[in-house]
Amino acid sequence: MKTADDAPIEGLALRLLRLEQRFQSYCALHDEELREIREALRHLREDLLAQASLNAGRPLLHSDEDEEGAGHEEEDVPISAL
Repeated sequence: MKTADDAPIEGLALRLLRLEQRFQSYCALHDEELREIREALRHLREDLLAQASLNAGRPLLHSDEDEEGAGHEEEDVPISAL
């Protein structure tokens, strides 16, 4: 049998349940985004290593003297700018 005093308790319990569900939802979303970021970082590292191996024998950064005689290409971007 419910009493008038039970109403505030039920309201608080329902609010707690909703907040717990919302928190769980945010945690799941956060975990998913972290996985996506980790995957993107892994791909970028692989791409960087592949590009570095293609450029073996050539410096990754060119001096100003090198740029005067050659066109400026995208791959001439300093690694720190990536």
